[in-house]
Amino acid sequence: MSELPQEWLEVTAGAAIVVMITGAVVVVLAVYMMVVLADLRRNINAVSAKIQGISDRVDTVAKQVQEVTTEVGARTTGIVRTVDDIAAGAFDIIERYAPIALGLAIVFKLRQLFVRR
Repeated sequence: MSELPQEWLEVTAGAAIVVMITGAVVVVLAVYMMVVLADLRRNINAVSAKIQGISDRVDTVAKQVQEVTTEVGARTTGIVRTVDDIAAGAFDIIERYAPIALGLAIVFKLRQLFVRR
């Protein structure tokens, strides 16, 4: 058997050292990424809880707005009904007394015409 050249041994040893350093860096980076991901998970959970609280408040406000809208709608319907009844009564009065008012207006106009002559 032949012996390996010294340069080959030096290159192999250098490559082994580089591979060991790279492996150690990869292990350190993997541990660091695990710590970062754990911290990120806690932050995401905190934000998720805040968003859930806001969502619950929005649902509560939406329900209150719906109740108020329903109540206002019912009151508005009552007001519109009352106004409609009053308007119908007013139009009945106008229809009843309009011919009399028109006749009086014609009489007064004719009277003015005769007085001017």
